Amino acid sequence: MSFNFHKRGFQFTLVIIVFLIPFKSFTQDLSGVWTGKLYNDTTHQYIPYELVIDESGGKETGYSQTSFDDGTGSNIGIKSQKIKSKNGNLKIEDEKYIYNNFPGGPPKGVKMVSEMMLNENKNSATLTGTWKTNSTKQYRPLSGTVYLERKNKKPEEASIVKKMVELGMGKQMAFLTSTPDQNNSAPSGADIAKLQKAKDDSLQKIKEQQEIALAQKATEDSLRKVKEQEDIAKAQKAKDDSLQKIKEQEQIALALKAKEDSLRKVKEQEDIALAQKAKDDSLQKIKDQEQIALAQKAKDDSLRKIKEQEDIALAQKAKEDSLQKIKEKEAIAKAQKAKEESLQKIQEQEQIALAQKAKDDLAKQQQEKLLHAQEAKDELARQRKAEEDRLIAQKQQEELDKKQLALNEAAKAQKPKEDLVRKQKVEEQDKIQKANPTAAAEIDKRKIETIRTVEISQDSLVFSLYDPGVVDGDTVTVLINGKVIMPRVGLLATAINKTIYLTPEMGDSIKVVMYAENLGSIPPNTGLLVIREARRIYEIRFSGDLQKNSAIILVRKKKE
Repeated sequence: MSFNFHKRGFQFTLVIIVFLIPFKSFTQDLSGVWTGKLYNDTTHQYIPYELVIDESGGKETGYSQTSFDDGTGSNIGIKSQKIKSKNGNLKIEDEKYIYNNFPGGPPKGVKMVSEMMLNENKNSATLTGTWKTNSTKQYRPLSGTVYLERKNKKPEEASIVKKMVELGMGKQMAFLTSTPDQNNSAPSGADIAKLQKAKDDSLQKIKEQQEIALAQKATEDSLRKVKEQEDIAKAQKAKDDSLQKIKEQEQIALALKAKEDSLRKVKEQEDIALAQKAKDDSLQKIKDQEQIALAQKAKDDSLRKIKEQEDIALAQKAKEDSLQKIKEKEAIAKAQKAKEESLQKIQEQEQIALAQKAKDDLAKQQQEKLLHAQEAKDELARQRKAEEDRLIAQKQQEELDKKQLALNEAAKAQKPKEDLVRKQKVEEQDKIQKANPTAAAEIDKRKIETIRTVEISQDSLVFSLYDPGVVDGDTVTVLINGKVIMPRVGLLATAINKTIYLTPEMGDSIKVVMYAENLGSIPPNTGLLVIREARRIYEIRFSGDLQKNSAIILVRKKKE
């Protein structure tokens, strides 16, 4: 990576200085007792942790101690450690337990690895970093942070030192000036002097190399910051990419939901149209009956007027005849009587008209009741018909299941015969294809939309076609891998069945297309395809028009 001199001049200069200083291999003195705590990210608890590091003999050895109280007493575990250090960075791995008083014993197979960095100043030294455990069948992995300080004053009083002395492991801590063992005598004065001299030489070596270590650490910190910035940029890009993918998935989900809503609205509109048609038919019948009633009433009124006019004419003629043949008094009397009789007849006719109107109203009410009763009767008949169809389909399915069971039982003995039958069926399908050249005539011009994939394990299937809604004259042609197997099938409320035989030549992925030959009286062309394979049943609703058709993919199940 190139450095910008104006923005990172100090870091660049520092790197040059470090490389110009004569390189000399050195290591920090890590010998001693380190005490502190482990923090568990999962339980959010701190656990006392002690570490002994010894660098005598040019080899680093280590031991760690963890302790906790479970309510029954203090539990202590001491493990030997494998230590790798470079430029103040340590990697410490568990080796094995050398002591523990756990009630149930230590967890099997669980080992901890920690990575720490040495930080030193004039008065103290610390080790800080992270730790984690491996995953086993019984235990999930854990992780956390660690913080340790070098115990410079009276390290022999540390809990781990006392326990190791008690176990007779005092010789494993050569950095101590005096560590008597229970089973060994105290070290001689010469040994103590050698140990003290080695310690003084080590401290002098550390002091001489401290400036180089600080410069090296500053360089590493600078490079680490650059690396962290690059990691942050990569993480931000990964985050942006993830957000983009989430946004794209949301858009796909919204589009899919919009499509489903559109299909549901189309279905609702179809249901509303059917209900409206039924309502319009009912209103038309009522309107026709009202018009008939009005026409009847107009006819009755016309006849009544004609009758009235005839009565008036007769009365007038009677009056004239009376004036001519009888005396004036008798003629007046007869005219008066005729008038009274005429008025009586008019009153009777009005009463008859009122009775007729009441009769018509009653007939209209009865007609409406008959209409409702007929509709209820039709609905009951439709339900009975649907139940009868369901029972017939169930009976047919049971018969098919029995036949399929018999076929499966005789499959091994009848395989040659079955292959011959299958070959004959394939030849029949080819004959069907040749005999119906106009079926699916525009298949190449239409878009094919795959709506479902079905996994099959049998070579013999039963296809059943229905019209699941209103039977409106929909006609479909079924093709397998481009060949017509069911030409121009008119969809009904009852099933139209056909047994389909699949051959190895058809491949492991077989395409079944439902080609709409027309749109029926209620577009689009819709239907229900039921596929029966032994005891498994797949119900697939499909639709199509003159631009696109639905298809399903039959995938042969691989034999294990």
